[in-house]
Amino acid sequence: MPSEEKVAQLSWIEKKVATALFGTPPTSTIYEALQNFLKAEEIHPGYSKYNYVYLAKCYKELGQRTNALKYCDSALSVLSVTKEDKEAEKDLEALLLSLKL
Repeated sequence: MPSEEKVAQLSWIEKKVATALFGTPPTSTIYEALQNFLKAEEIHPGYSKYNYVYLAKCYKELGQRTNALKYCDSALSVLSVTKEDKEAEKDLEALLLSLKL
């Protein structure tokens, strides 16, 4: 199942293909994804480096660079222990580069 952030960024044709495959088009907005990632952080603060990365991505998409950088900093503060953390590091590096352009 794709994350809400990814669903919100699907093109028109990708949504049509998903509709053909799954019967109903996936729907979500960046704002909805942001709210869910914020809720996850509220319930269990600092539990996931990826959650911080997704928060930063959502804020970037919403044009809120300062908030995006804030959550990048939060992601940097989480030690990379698991395989998922190490994958999040790669996404974080790319995100930081795009925010500094």
